[in-house]
Amino acid sequence: MEDQFVYGLTVWDGLTYTSGLSPQPIDEIHIIADSDNILAPYDTRAYFWPITGEYVADWSSKQILVEGVLEVILDGRVVETIALETYTLRYPEGFNSLNVEVLTGDRALAAHEEYRQAVSDFNEAADLYRQALAEYNSTIAEMFRQMREEGKTFSKEEIPTPPTEPEPPSYYVQSVRKAFVVNLPGGQYTIRVRQDDRIVPGSTKKLYVFDPRRSGLSFVVRPEDSYTVALRSDSEEHTLYLAKDIPLYIQLFDVEEYSSYHYTRLMNSANPTAGLGMQNEYVWVISSPQRPDLRIRVYRGNRIVSEIDEKPYQVVQTQSSALGYTIVEWDPTATEMMGPKPTFSAFRLHVPPGEYRLQAVFSSGEPISGGGRALRGVRKIGHFWWTALVPLFLGLGVYTVRRYSIGTLQSAATRLPEDS
Repeated sequence: MEDQFVYGLTVWDGLTYTSGLSPQPIDEIHIIADSDNILAPYDTRAYFWPITGEYVADWSSKQILVEGVLEVILDGRVVETIALETYTLRYPEGFNSLNVEVLTGDRALAAHEEYRQAVSDFNEAADLYRQALAEYNSTIAEMFRQMREEGKTFSKEEIPTPPTEPEPPSYYVQSVRKAFVVNLPGGQYTIRVRQDDRIVPGSTKKLYVFDPRRSGLSFVVRPEDSYTVALRSDSEEHTLYLAKDIPLYIQLFDVEEYSSYHYTRLMNSANPTAGLGMQNEYVWVISSPQRPDLRIRVYRGNRIVSEIDEKPYQVVQTQSSALGYTIVEWDPTATEMMGPKPTFSAFRLHVPPGEYRLQAVFSSGEPISGGGRALRGVRKIGHFWWTALVPLFLGLGVYTVRRYSIGTLQSAATRLPEDS
């Protein structure tokens, strides 16, 4: 373990933000173009961990922010100078949500103060709730005692109403910090941290800013009998195959295609060997939450056979000793049985065997680019399975005939003449 300059990374991965580390021995950083990316300059302790094959920072023992400005160099010329900026990450739908936004400056300070106040108000309300709940339980216990020992009865109006439990904040705001917020067009740059008239040692890196090669629509398909095993089709070049007469549950997501090398380096910035050998490969990356604004149009030949809307569904465990589940349409009026929210939302497709074409369309009926797929049913072997055994039986027949012929010739060769 040694003291060194590192960049703490919070980078956009196409769908949300992911954290990483760029240690001194690795001289390159990869980020997606035209998106806010956080590069935090720190003096810390880092070491190589051979079990995972990556560098790790010991933030708890040392984490000192390095003051200065970030110089962005293109073709040997400084094209941008970025100052340290106050920032935070806001999760509008909660910490575990993929929906994240970067706030800077006064907006970051205001958002964090608002969240801090919301947490304080919730804690205060939770204390009052616990007190009220204790009083309620005490009152109910006393009423039961009087009913048991004194035979007293109470009217419905006399029974107290239990207190309402307060709801915690539905969103989350990270602590305010300082870093360089980098948003650049595609290209290969060099970055370095300057303090007055000197460059901070170890801060000079190659910065690869890459664009998606193309975009499309991903079909995530879940057959009803294997719901937990999702199949992805990211390109119109793919064909979906239906092996059984079972429903398919289809979810739609925007996708973008990136260089596998650059994207792997982005996701594994502390691994010195990540992405090696992937320079000529590409990977599709989901780039949006599930699309709720689309429909699926089903064609057989040139004829539209149906149009499907997205609906919420609930996965219900089978109530028996046999392990299994059923998928039912979610009923918002039966939340006690089904839960407060559905397991997932999808397009349910159930068609007889045949060849179809699926086309995702907007509510207006206009097809979406990259939203077409071919769907083909796989024919069953049926009663013709025995034809696969024909070569085997032919081979056995030929083998038997040859063995018989060889045996006959050997018997003739060893038989003595009658006149000897």
